[in-house]
Amino acid sequence: MISFGAARGEHSLRWYPLDTTAIIFPPALSARFTTVFRISARLKEPVDLPVLERVTAELYRRAPYFCVRLRQGFFWYYLEECPPSGVLRDDGFPCMDLPRRGGARPLLVIRARGNRVALEVSHVLTDGRGALLFLRTLLEMYAALGRGDSPGEVADILRPGEPESWETRYASRLFYRPGQPLPPSYAPAWHVPGPLLGQGRYHVTTGRYPLEPLRERARAMGVSMTDLFLALFIYALQLCYRQEPQPRRHRRPLRILVPVDMRPGTGLQTMRNFFVYAMVELDQRLGIYQLDEIARNVHHQLRAQLDPRSLRKQVARNVAARRNWFNRSIPVFLKDLILRGVYRFQGEAVNTASFSNLGEVSLSREGGDRVLDLDFIAPPSAVTGPNMTLVSFRGTVSVSFGSLRRDPRVEKIFFQTLASLGIQGDLVTNWSAPAEEIRR
Repeated sequence: MISFGAARGEHSLRWYPLDTTAIIFPPALSARFTTVFRISARLKEPVDLPVLERVTAELYRRAPYFCVRLRQGFFWYYLEECPPSGVLRDDGFPCMDLPRRGGARPLLVIRARGNRVALEVSHVLTDGRGALLFLRTLLEMYAALGRGDSPGEVADILRPGEPESWETRYASRLFYRPGQPLPPSYAPAWHVPGPLLGQGRYHVTTGRYPLEPLRERARAMGVSMTDLFLALFIYALQLCYRQEPQPRRHRRPLRILVPVDMRPGTGLQTMRNFFVYAMVELDQRLGIYQLDEIARNVHHQLRAQLDPRSLRKQVARNVAARRNWFNRSIPVFLKDLILRGVYRFQGEAVNTASFSNLGEVSLSREGGDRVLDLDFIAPPSAVTGPNMTLVSFRGTVSVSFGSLRRDPRVEKIFFQTLASLGIQGDLVTNWSAPAEEIRR
C-alpha cells in the first residue's frame, strides 16, 4: 500500500501569500475570466472511482499548499488551507468553475467521467508546469494503487513524505535583481470579432496528430515544432483579419502571448507560478505573409526574447511592484480598482490570443501504459477569443482551442491548413456542429 502521510487532525488553516505573478488575477476574476485551465488524461479503461478518490485524498495531504481557497485580507489576497473536495463529476463545460473568494472548494480540483481524469486549477495557484507535475504524480499513484505497488521509477514527481522546501518556493524573488529595466509596454492588438456564447459555455476543439510527420515538417522549414504551430495559428488569424473590413484606426497588429516556463533557464524549481511572457507580433500594415515567412519570423522573434536577460525584465516589474512600500500600504479594495484597470488595458487588450505548449510529457512504463493521450485547455477569455494549447504524449500531439466566440472560423482555417500540409489526425469538439464540419 502506498501512503503520503497520515490524515491531519483538526484543520490547521495554514495560509500562503500569492506569488508575484498571481496578484493580478483575483481583481480580474469574472464569470468569463475564471483563470481556470485544465490538463486531462484519457485512460484505456473506465476510471476506478474508489481508487481515484483514495489517491486524490492522499495527494491533497501530501501537497496541502494546493488544497487551498482564495481569501481577501485588508491589504492583499492570500491562500488558506481548506477541506479537500474529493473527486468531482466531470460534467458541464471545462474551465468555467469560477474560483470564489472564501469558497469551500479548493482552487485545484480533480474531475472524472467515463475513462477521463481531469485536473482543473486556477492560475492564482500555479502554472501549467506545476499542475502537470501534480497530475503526473496522481496518475503514477493511481496506476500503482491499482497494482498494489509503489509508483514506477520516473523523474519529477512528488515523493512520499512532507513537502520539500522548493515546492512552496517563490522563485521569482530569487531570480530578481534590483535595478533591472522594465519590459516595454504594448499598444492594443487586434481581436477576433463576433458575438459571445451564453454565460457558462466554453467551446473546445481538439485535434490529435502523430508527432513524427509534424517534426519532419518543422525540420523541413528550419524551425521547431512550437514555431510551426504558432505560425499556423497566426496564419489562421491573418486570414480572419483579412476577411474583416478594417478602418485605418483599427489596423492593429496580430500579437500572440506565449508563456515561458522559467524553471529550465534558471535551475529553480517550484510548484507556484514561475513564468513570464514572450510576445510574437505580425504587423498587417506591411502586407500578407505566407506560412513559411511567418514561421521564420516567429522563430527569430522567440529566440530574441528567450534570452534570460530579457526575461528578467518582467520578473523585475512583478517583484518590484510587490515590494513597493506604497503599493503594500494600499487597502485591497483600492488595489482591486487599480489592478483591474491595469489588466484591462495592459493585459488581454494587448494580445490577440495566447499560445501555450506543455511540451512532451513522460510517465513511467507502468503509469503510461494506462493512458491513451493527454489534453491541455487554456483559461477562457471574452477578449482574446480562441486561445491555443499544445501537449505531446507517446508520439501523439494534442492541439486544443478554447473559445467563447460563437463562430469557430479560426479553428476551421487552422485545421484546414494543417490538412493541406498532408498532416492527418482526429478531431473532437463540444461544439453543436460535428468535428467534420470544422475540418471542412
